[in-house]
Amino acid sequence: MSDDVADHADIGPAATLRGIRSLVAVPLLERERAVGVLILFAHRTPRHFEAAEVDFAKRLATTVGLAIENARLFAAAVEAQLAAGLELRGTELLLEAATVLSSWTDGSPVPATRRAISASSISGRPRASSGRPWA
Repeated sequence: MSDDVADHADIGPAATLRGIRSLVAVPLLERERAVGVLILFAHRTPRHFEAAEVDFAKRLATTVGLAIENARLFAAAVEAQLAAGLELRGTELLLEAATVLSSWTDGSPVPATRRAISASSISGRPRASSGRPWA
């Protein structure tokens, strides 16, 4: 916290150049690791930030840090679900392929709708059209 950044040797010149006279800087923490900084500042004239304002900045920084952590956890959970879904779909297709292949040995006809399994049906991504029905 600095009531007048012009008096601060490290940040004074850069802050003054941008018109900042007073500031409160609070770290944004994610599990004890700094991931950013919340800065409240005042322009034009030096200003003293009250204890309630500093406390508000700290509580806000804690809330933002938790939101960042929750967003990262949510993204990881979605990624894991997508990976598990692709693995499940791949397993289902392999089981179906094994069933089709085993039916060839007992003389049963292979259903026309399942003579080939494309990589796109496993990955879930559309395939590029090659003009070949077996590709």
